Amino acid sequence: MNIHLNPENSQASSFIWAPGDQSECVEVTTIDDFCTERNLHPDFIKIDAEGFDLRVIAGAPKTLASPTLKAVLVEATLSTHNQHCCQLAELIDALQPYGFRLIGIYDQTLWEVTGQLEFFNALFIRR
Repeated sequence: MNIHLNPENSQASSFIWAPGDQSECVEVTTIDDFCTERNLHPDFIKIDAEGFDLRVIAGAPKTLASPTLKAVLVEATLSTHNQHCCQLAELIDALQPYGFRLIGIYDQTLWEVTGQLEFFNALFIRR
């Protein structure tokens, strides 16, 4: 896939194109394939896929169902205009079938223009 590199902020690189971005072709795999190929059994996963977090979760059913996985930290938003983060409610719905529940939000970032909450990390643990 082509990843779009934000020349002003390397942390904002994404598969979502924005004016002025450069692009680079990168290899993409799923968490399940990555873990299977390397015989990995994570107990914690951090997902920050700039708006593609639900696709990452969709590519990890085996890993998410594994009893070794205890926690998932995902960048989320409550803002309807933020395309670079998934809605918190969607993440709750996606992780609930695997027995994960939201226990807290951390690292809150306010949007400079409005001062409103822009995004944060949502911590889910298995019930």
